[in-house]
Amino acid sequence: PGGTGLGSSSAFTSGLINLCLNFNNQKKSNYWIAEEACEIEINRLGEPIGKQDQYACSIGGLNQLIFCKNGKVKVNPIRISPENYNALNDNLYMYYTGIKRSASSILKEQKTETTTDAKFRIMQKIVELVPLGKDYLETGELDCFGELLHKGWELKKQMSDKISNTFIEEMYTLGMKNGALGGKLLGAGGGGFLLFYVPKNNKN
Repeated sequence: PGGTGLGSSSAFTSGLINLCLNFNNQKKSNYWIAEEACEIEINRLGEPIGKQDQYACSIGGLNQLIFCKNGKVKVNPIRISPENYNALNDNLYMYYTGIKRSASSILKEQKTETTTDAKFRIMQKIVELVPLGKDYLETGELDCFGELLHKGWELKKQMSDKISNTFIEEMYTLGMKNGALGGKLLGAGGGGFLLFYVPKNNKN
């Protein structure tokens, strides 16, 4: 559903572009489709969003995305073995909070907040977790990746008081007490889906 942090608006936009291309017997690369979706959502519609959702659904797969100052996006595939890929899938649990929200208001506040030095440093700390997470996935240290999710979530909550709330914190704490090593709200925050990383022996 829309407003739940799963990138549904970008998936719709990318899918619509792909549909129109096929209808007109035109061939374009997945990168072109991703950029066109960004042009529509960010520049024409003025949504205060990044480019990750459009690239995620247009390119597909498990990737590290690097956003360059010139506006380009580098896509580095994460080289994870089939065994570790399946294990990662098996250890991820996603729960719908039942809360729909507009990401725009949360993202606008975050964008304003990142102009302050303190918030910008928090954003830098979040970005610094990315190569570490990539390494954990590629070397099969999946439990370390789960713990890294928790670190990222704790940092993200410091970006805005709209990212979490009492109900979400109660659900997250319940998950952590019952065997999860880490997790986060998917999308901008404030509702949507809660993701947990749970080691195999803690599943029940």
